[in-house]
Parts: sequence; C-alpha cells; structure tokens
Amino acid sequence: MTKTGAARDRIADAAVAELSAARPSEDTVGAAVAAARLVAERAAQEVSDRDRVIRIAKREGATLRALAEATGLSRQTIANICAAGVPSTKRRAPAS
Repeated sequence: MTKTGAARDRIADAAVAELSAARPSEDTVGAAVAAARLVAERAAQEVSDRDRVIRIAKREGATLRALAEATGLSRQTIANICAAGVPSTKRRAPAS
C-alpha cells in the first residue's frame, strides 16, 4: 500500500471511530456508510479550500507550472480551476 493509501485508510478509520463514539450502535454497515459520507463531505471541503487557495495564488502572480508542481495537479487542471473562479464575460446573443 502506498503512503497515500495508508493515510486515507487512517482517515477512514478515524471517521468510523468518531461516528461510533458519537452514535454507538451494533450496525457496523450503517456506521461505515455514515463514515463514508463524512469523509466525502470533508474531502469536498478540502478540494474547495484547495481551489480557493490556487485561485488566490494565481491572482497574486504564481505560474500554472509552479502551482502544478506544488499541488501535484496538471497545469491544465490548474488552468481549469483558475478559469472556474472567473465570471464569464461572454454574453448570449439575444433570441430572435
């Protein structure tokens, strides 16, 4: 198992333990599903936070290459993240 895989397993185990402590139950499947939801919610928040920081760094002058190297993401992914944070200036043509 890779370091990343082991880290993810520790996070999942911690989430199951946290939920089991909060809601003691004999329903291990239900606890595992609830833990999966909790981990997914936390992951989504982390991605949102990461994207916000990437957009700030780009706005401050960081290059796509530097951000890609720092995050392990591709330059195209960094470009997509940065573009997603910029409101579109294109307007639709009026319907005729």
